[in-house]
Amino acid sequence: VAARPSGIILNDGTKLSGLIRARDGRELLFRSTALGTVKLPRSQIAVEYVRAFTFQTKKQPAPFLIGSDGKIISGKIMWFDQNSAGIRTESGLKKIDISQVAAAIYSDFSTAKRIILRNGDIINKEPVFNGKEISFEIAGEKFSLPLAAIKEINF
Repeated sequence: VAARPSGIILNDGTKLSGLIRARDGRELLFRSTALGTVKLPRSQIAVEYVRAFTFQTKKQPAPFLIGSDGKIISGKIMWFDQNSAGIRTESGLKKIDISQVAAAIYSDFSTAKRIILRNGDIINKEPVFNGKEISFEIAGEKFSLPLAAIKEINF
């Protein structure tokens, strides 16, 4: 399955493309293109993105928003949903239409790339190899993928 331009990055650098189905203050229900439905604690999510974005090499302390134009807006992220993002900056609360936002960066995350899938997703979990597939856990739930889904393994 091809990667979607939207998705999440976990604190450990695991990158999953797909769609956010539901969210509340504690959990996020995510439909991954590679893994299916995943329920994640918000505390494990470092980034939510709604379109492709690139990071500048300079270190920017989280949290911040990346605009669709690539500009960084620093401040406390108050909300991020399908309609808009809210961020409290030094000059006050700003509501930004979601079409003007590429990503919300909540915390720093690993840039390691242990297992790269053919669709571009990255799995930075400890894998178990079982014949023609690998398995790993995300948020306490076990997932398996065929080895054919893997593009590259780096240990």
